[in-house]
Amino acid sequence: MNRIILPIAIVLFVLVLFTGCASTSSGMRYGSGKEESSRKSSVVTDTSAASNFRNQQLADESSEETDEAEPVATQRYDFASTFNEAARKSTAGLHANFADAVDGMKMAIVKYDQTPYQYGGNDLDGIDCSGFTLNVYAQAFNEKLPRSAREQYQVGETISSREDLKFGDLVFFNTRRRVRPGHVGIYIGDNKFVHASSSYGVKISSLDEDYYNRKYMGARRVLQIEPLEAGR
Repeated sequence: MNRIILPIAIVLFVLVLFTGCASTSSGMRYGSGKEESSRKSSVVTDTSAASNFRNQQLADESSEETDEAEPVATQRYDFASTFNEAARKSTAGLHANFADAVDGMKMAIVKYDQTPYQYGGNDLDGIDCSGFTLNVYAQAFNEKLPRSAREQYQVGETISSREDLKFGDLVFFNTRRRVRPGHVGIYIGDNKFVHASSSYGVKISSLDEDYYNRKYMGARRVLQIEPLEAGR
């Protein structure tokens, strides 16, 4: 009897031993699979976060130029007559060379009258603020400006006081939460400037208007087209 029981016991022991090992091995495999799955999930999450961050960057860069809507203008200026009056005051009694510079810029500006605003636009079908200043300077003076308002804010000479503004200076405004400056125009004299408004397209506005008075950041003089006194 013992001869029969002993082999059976040995066989059962071996079966239990291998079954236990298989179970342990399977548990290790499952544990490894869960760990691998966790790592993959982490990678996907990290990739998604990076993608979302990049998408937000792209959205910031390509968003409308103004985060704050421009209010309805308190006064609408007739484009041609207002420009002519501001230019006349700027050139009265001054050297003819300065008047020529004004005429050149006027010719480049006036053709954009009533051009609609379009972010990224660069022609008469639609244009944004920095595209407008870039085109005017290129066409009037063969001067190449950078494409964005932020970059244009870095060129030329800083004009520290509004009282020192002269015809042709670039004027900048803080109209965006994430980007400074967010808007740019061209000073034409008589405390007025011409720009591509995100709400109204190319128009003339006054620095005295509350909105622009509050948002004004500063000015840059890219070209030395300062007026010379008559006879010099």
